[in-house]
Amino acid sequence: MPEKNELEEEKVFDLSAAQNIKDPRIESHINLEGYTYLTSEAAKVLSSMKINYLSLYSITNWEDGCAQEIANFRGAALFLGLSELSASDASFLSNHKCVLLHFSRLAKLSTEAAESLATECCGRFHFDKLDSISESESHLKLVTALAHGQYGIHMPKVAFLTPEFANAMSVTKKQVILGIKSLDSECASMIAKCQGFLEFDMLYQITPDVAKALSRHRGETMKIGLEKMPLEVAELLSRYLGSSLSIGRGGLYDCFDDFDRDFSCNINGRLLNNPDEQQKLEIIQEIIEFYSTNSPSMEAVRAICQFQGNVLNLDVVKYVSEEIAKVLSRFSGNRLSLGEIKYIDSAAAKLLSKYKGRLEASQLPSFSEIPVPKELKSFIKKCAKRF
Repeated sequence: MPEKNELEEEKVFDLSAAQNIKDPRIESHINLEGYTYLTSEAAKVLSSMKINYLSLYSITNWEDGCAQEIANFRGAALFLGLSELSASDASFLSNHKCVLLHFSRLAKLSTEAAESLATECCGRFHFDKLDSISESESHLKLVTALAHGQYGIHMPKVAFLTPEFANAMSVTKKQVILGIKSLDSECASMIAKCQGFLEFDMLYQITPDVAKALSRHRGETMKIGLEKMPLEVAELLSRYLGSSLSIGRGGLYDCFDDFDRDFSCNINGRLLNNPDEQQKLEIIQEIIEFYSTNSPSMEAVRAICQFQGNVLNLDVVKYVSEEIAKVLSRFSGNRLSLGEIKYIDSAAAKLLSKYKGRLEASQLPSFSEIPVPKELKSFIKKCAKRF
C-alpha cells in the first residue's frame, strides 16, 4: 500500500465511499470514474453487489487484497484500469467469477503474470490494450488456455504472430481478434484451422498465398481490414466457404487518414463557398477521380461477389460506378453492406437498389450536408429512403 503522502495525491475509493453507493438493486452499472485508488474493504463491498457492469477503469492502483476480493464479482462484465499486473493479483483473477473481465489499460504482461493467469485460467478475458505477447512458454501457455476458453482470443492491439501462437490459437471455436499488420502463409494456414470468428482489422494488405490460406478458414465469419483488394486476392478470398465475409475496415485507415481528411475538408469547403454550378461539377469530378483510384477495380468487385455466403461487407469499396453497381446488385447472398462509400451517382444508386437482399450503405457521401449539384439531389433522396 502506498505511503500516506502518496495516498494524498490519489482519490481513494474506500469503505465509506462504497457504502454510500445507491442500492445496487436499482443500479445496473457502477463506474468509479474520478477515483484512482481502491481499498480492499471497498473492493469486498463492490464484489458483492448484484449489478451487471462494474467499471474500475480509472482505478490505476489498489491495495493488496483487492484482486482476491474483486475476483468474486459475479456480474456480466468487469473493467480494470490497471496498467501493471502482479503475479499475485493475476493468480486471484485467473479464475474470476464474472462473465467477462476486460483488462482495459494493460499494455504489457510479464511472464510471471501470464503464468499465474494461465494456471487456473477460466478463459473469460479481453486484453483490450495488450500490444505484444512474447515467445515465452508462459505467454504461450496463457494463449493456449484462452483458445480453449469460452471467449477465445481478444487481443486487438497485438501486431505480431508467430507460427507457435498461430498453432495454439487454431484450436478455438470462438473468436480470434488480433491487430496483426502482416501475415505470412505459414501462420495464415494455421490460424485458418480455427472454427471461430477471425478478425484482423489492421491487416491492410496480404499476398495471394495468404489469401489462399485464409480462404480455407473453417469458421463461419472472417473479417480482414484490407486497404486495397487486388484482383487475384479477391478471386482467392471469394472461395471462402463461411457465411460472412468482410473486406476493409470501417472508418479511415491510419495510413490514409490525414490525406483523406484534408481532401474531404478541402472539397467540402470549395463546394460550400462556390456558387458556380459548372465549377461544382468539376469539383465533383475530382471526387470521382480520387475515390475511384482508391477503390477496388470493377474486375476485383466482380470476383469478390462470387462469394457464396450470406453476408458480404465491402468497406474497402469507396467509389461505386454504374458498372460496379450492376455487379454488386447481382450478389447472391441475402445481405450486402457498403459502409464506406464516398461517392456514388444517382444512376449507380438506381442500379444498386435492384439488389434483392438487405442493402446497407454509408448514409450519404462525405459532402452530403452541403449544397450539391441537381444531379446528386435525387441520389441523396434515394439514399435517405433506401439506406
